[in-house]
Amino acid sequence: MENDRKIKNKFFSVTTLLKFLLVISVCVFCVAVYVNSHPELIRKQPTTTDTTASSNTEASPEPSASALPSNLTDPNSVTVLVDKQHSLSRDFVPTNLATPYLQSTVDVIQIRQDAGDAAKSMIAAADAAGIKLYVTAGYRSYDEQQTLYEDRVSRLGESQAEETTAKAGYSENQTGLALDFTDTPTGTSSTDFANTPAGQWLYANAHTYGFILRYPENKQSITGYAYMPWHYRFVGTDVSTAMYEQGGTDLTFEEFFQVTK
Repeated sequence: MENDRKIKNKFFSVTTLLKFLLVISVCVFCVAVYVNSHPELIRKQPTTTDTTASSNTEASPEPSASALPSNLTDPNSVTVLVDKQHSLSRDFVPTNLATPYLQSTVDVIQIRQDAGDAAKSMIAAADAAGIKLYVTAGYRSYDEQQTLYEDRVSRLGESQAEETTAKAGYSENQTGLALDFTDTPTGTSSTDFANTPAGQWLYANAHTYGFILRYPENKQSITGYAYMPWHYRFVGTDVSTAMYEQGGTDLTFEEFFQVTK
């Protein structure tokens, strides 16, 4: 009898334990199901620091990469800004490149069609006035500009080269809107051009045809480049005329569009 009682008590204890474990398992399962259906209960609640940081971020957003209007950032715009702070992508090529005859000192000069048409009219007008204008450079690809820049650096040193030569991607020539001029069929572009009849005629008349002197004298602190009397940039007659009326030939692109650096 004593043994039967011990066996019975032992069986009762095991049964009770199993029931207890079963109840615990059911409770855990129910809790897991509930939490799984309410994920917000385990989502990290923001701390005071997190809330403050979020509030500050919303109140003071980071400035955008460029606050310029689209007419200065669209690479296909006739007024796109390309300088030491604003670049073109390596693979950018103007869609309307043309090869007009521009009395150039090289075999082929490429330039955007609209700029080329204006340049032809300007060169013809100069010729009628007894002035000979020759083009030494027009559109350059990213790779061509890189080769030119590296050559200038090797000959002049980086500091001096950067005064008149842009790094690849930062050159207006890649836009297909810029032309470099000289006054002889075998000449090269230099500051001496400013004192020639051709240089003086261009300085006085280029705005009539939609071109501006891109890097005037004593404006390096604004444009980032030294005086380049040979380098003209097509912006269209509306803009070139407005610039001339506002500040004459020496008004810079940056001043007209109020671009700060």
